[in-house]
Amino acid sequence: MSNTDTIIDIKHLHTGFDGTLIHQDLNLTVTRGEIVAIVGGSGSGKTTLLNCLLMLIEPLKGKIDMFGKNITQGSAQLRQSIRKRWGILFQSGALFSELTVLQNTMLPLQLETRMSLTDCTHIAQLKIAMAGLPASAANKYPAELSGGMIKRAALARAIALDPQLLLLDEPSAGLDPISASALDQLILELRQTMNLTIIIVTHDLDTLLTVPDRIAFLGDKRVLQIGTLKELIHSDIPMIQDYFNNARANRTFKDM
Repeated sequence: MSNTDTIIDIKHLHTGFDGTLIHQDLNLTVTRGEIVAIVGGSGSGKTTLLNCLLMLIEPLKGKIDMFGKNITQGSAQLRQSIRKRWGILFQSGALFSELTVLQNTMLPLQLETRMSLTDCTHIAQLKIAMAGLPASAANKYPAELSGGMIKRAALARAIALDPQLLLLDEPSAGLDPISASALDQLILELRQTMNLTIIIVTHDLDTLLTVPDRIAFLGDKRVLQIGTLKELIHSDIPMIQDYFNNARANRTFKDM
């Protein structure tokens, strides 16, 4: 595997707050074009790991390479250049309530490019359509949208700059089963059409069944195992067995 095939390479990561370690010697590699889900029990550090990738938290030790660049020691200029290469969908959507869907989607284009207002508008409308929203949604405010539409609008904004990497924080949280399933399919379609590498933090069992190529299970402050869903279901690690061996999981994965 060449370096150009590695989008994220985390080595010996240590994180913590107020003297409490969250991660200790965590290692994870994500290659170009794959979808990796990050799962684990409550308190396993899923959100902390995502925030490290977003450069919102500084690790105590270790190294994170993104697109072949060390973001843990990078300059402000390097970090800003990396930020332009990924998009983020936060769990709540995090849309600006005073802006319409179109204005929310245009915002990254206006902040990061020198394109004309006409071009920004045209591209934003295209991204809104790619996110599966009707054209009429463009002029609606977040308060006028359903939960599923909010996630799609936030996704339109996340892909506005044609990112190479997409980071999704609990994308199906709060959605009804039909909306969640449709969003899962949209994620797969966007991976194909935009040649995306995708990281999903999720606890949604249906998402795990249909979306990721590999799943990284966090526990004991590190990645306990990474592999396919079938490999994790049949893991001999007790913590992973407990996670996947319960009535709800058994119903979802009964054929595996």
